[in-house]
Amino acid sequence: MSRQEIIHQHVENWQQSGLTQAAYCVQENLKVPTFNYWVNKYQKQYTSSEGDSSFITIAKQASLASGNYEIVYPNGVTLRINTSNLAELSTLLKLI
Repeated sequence: MSRQEIIHQHVENWQQSGLTQAAYCVQENLKVPTFNYWVNKYQKQYTSSEGDSSFITIAKQASLASGNYEIVYPNGVTLRINTSNLAELSTLLKLI
């Protein structure tokens, strides 16, 4: 297995694990900065062929009316927010 294949396997295993990068690195005895570099390189490689990866499509769903919002990032992290205050939601999103 080539070095690139090993890196890709680690990134894919981490994405499926549901662990944070730090927790995965402890489990696999990897250095966090190195693994973070691998993840960024992996994501650039696989999103560059899909066009501009700076933006993603957000589909409006029925849950928006109830004040429940969910953002799922490409790395698998999910952010759930329950608020009817759009200014608060905007502030929270700017923190990310």
